[in-house]
Amino acid sequence: MLDFKLDMNVLSTQMQTRFDTKVLYRGWNCYIEGLVDEIRVEERTVLKSIVWENGANSVHIDLKRFSTSSCTCARGPYCRHLAAVLFEACEMLGENPEPLLNPTHLTALSDDLEFSPNSGLTGLDIYKKLIKKSFDKPKDTGTAEQWHSYFEDQYKQLFRRGTDWGTLYSEVMNKLGLIAESWPPLIRGIYLVHLQLFMMKQADAHYRESMRTYYYYDYSFFKPVSQNCMEQLDQVVSEIDPVNAQREFPQQLKAVADFLAAQVFPEPRTTAIDWNSAYRLLWWNLLNLEEWKHSEQVRLQAFLDDTADVEQVRREAVIMAIVHFDIMAGQDQMALERIDRDIMNPDLTGLFAYLQIFKNLGQWDRLALWLKWLLPNMKFKSYGLHSEYFKFWKMLCANKDMQAEYAQSIIYLLPGSYSYYADHLIENESYKEWVDLCLLLELSPNEVNPAELKIVEVNDRKYLLPLYHRAVERYIQEKNRNSYKMAVRLLKKLAVAYKKLKEPVRWSLYITELSKQHSRLRAFQEELRKGKLIV
Repeated sequence: MLDFKLDMNVLSTQMQTRFDTKVLYRGWNCYIEGLVDEIRVEERTVLKSIVWENGANSVHIDLKRFSTSSCTCARGPYCRHLAAVLFEACEMLGENPEPLLNPTHLTALSDDLEFSPNSGLTGLDIYKKLIKKSFDKPKDTGTAEQWHSYFEDQYKQLFRRGTDWGTLYSEVMNKLGLIAESWPPLIRGIYLVHLQLFMMKQADAHYRESMRTYYYYDYSFFKPVSQNCMEQLDQVVSEIDPVNAQREFPQQLKAVADFLAAQVFPEPRTTAIDWNSAYRLLWWNLLNLEEWKHSEQVRLQAFLDDTADVEQVRREAVIMAIVHFDIMAGQDQMALERIDRDIMNPDLTGLFAYLQIFKNLGQWDRLALWLKWLLPNMKFKSYGLHSEYFKFWKMLCANKDMQAEYAQSIIYLLPGSYSYYADHLIENESYKEWVDLCLLLELSPNEVNPAELKIVEVNDRKYLLPLYHRAVERYIQEKNRNSYKMAVRLLKKLAVAYKKLKEPVRWSLYITELSKQHSRLRAFQEELRKGKLIV
C-alpha cells in the first residue's frame, strides 16, 4: 500500500501545464506496457521508481516541490517516464488515470497533424498519430529530441534479448549512422555525437540489466565495449570544429550538455561506461562556451548546496566536475586545493587526461605543477600508472631543465620505479650509482637489464665486481643444487672479468678462499670442479 495521497485535480493541472502533450501520451504508453517498476515512497511526498524503457530510467518525483522532480533520461525535467510513474501511482491508489489524458488539450496540435480536435478521436487515437509522426527519419534540420525519439524507436526494433551487445551496437550504429552520410559535415558530426551518447546509455542500461538479472556478471566481458564507445566518441568529437558548431547549431549542441546533466551524476550506480571521461571530453572540446560553462557550474554548485547528505561517491563526482572547469579556466592551484580538501581518493587515471592536454598544448609549467602534486599519490596507489607518469616526466625534461626534479621523483617511488631510475642512471653515465642501486635492491646480474649490464661492463667493468660477488654469496646461501649451478655460472664470468682487469692473483686468492670457506658443502664443491674452477 502506497503511503501518500494524490489530489487528482491538482495533479491534472500539473501534468497538463508542465508536460508537453506528446510526452504525456508517450508516458501513457510506458504505463500501459507495464514498464514502471515498483514505486517507493519516502517521507510521504517523494516517489521513486524505475521505468524500463530502453534500459533503466530512474525517476524521482517530489509531490511537494514538483519542479525539483527528475529523471535520468535526457528528455528534460518533464519526461514520459515521470508521467508514466504518476499514471502508475494513480492506479495503485485506486484512481483512474485516464481523465489525465483529456483530448481537448490537443487543440494546439490539430494543424500540425491535419485533423480537427472535434473529429471524435479519442486521446489514444491521437496519441498513435503523434507517435507515427514523431518517428519520421531524422533530418539535418531536426532537433536533438526528434533524433533521440527515432533512435529509441529503431533500437526497440533491432534489440533482441540475448543478442550479443557488440553485434547489436554495430548494427544500430551502421543503420542510424548512414542516415546522416550525405549531411553537411558539421551537423553530421553533432548527430553522430548524439547517436554515440544514446548507444552509450543503452550499453550502460544493458550492463545494469544484466547485473539485475544474473547473480554474477563479469565486467571484464563488458570493458571492451566501454573502451570502444569512448574511442568512437573521441574520434567523432575530434572531427568537429567547435567554434562553428556553437555558432551554427547551438540548440543541437546545447542538447548534448542537457544529456550529460541528466546522465552523468544522477545517482550512485554500477556503470559500465566511463561517463566522467565523456563529460570531460565534451565540455573541453564541444561545449566550451562561457555562457554554457557558467550555467553548468551554477547547476553543479546548487546540487552540492541542496544535497548536503548525498552519498560521498556521488558528491565527489560532482566536485571533480567543478575541478574540471577550474582546470579549463587555467586555475590549477584552485583545482588542486579543491581536490586536497574535498576528495578522499582522487581518480588518478582521470587526472592523467589533463597531463596529456598540457603536453599537447606545450604548457610545460602546468605539467610540472601537476606531476609534482601527483607524486605522493603515486607512491601507494598506482603502480600501474608509473609508465605513463614517467613518460610525461621525460617529455617535460626534454623541454625544461628539470632533470634533478625527475631524479628525485624516481627515487621517491623506489622500489616500484627501479627500471626508470636504472634507465636514468645509464643515460647519465652514472655507472657506479647504477651498481649501487642493484646492490640496494639485492638484484643478481641475471635479473638486471642485459643491455644495461653490457653498457656498464664496456665502460668500467670493475664496478660490476661487487654485484657478482654479492649474487654468488646469495646463491650459495640457498643451499640447493640449482643455486650452486647459478653461483658457478657467475663465478666463471667473474674469472673472465678479473682476467680482463689483469688481476689474476686477486682472482686466485678469492676462489681459493671461497672454496675453503664452503668446504663442507659437498654439492657446491662438485659444481666448482665441474666448472673447472678448482681441482
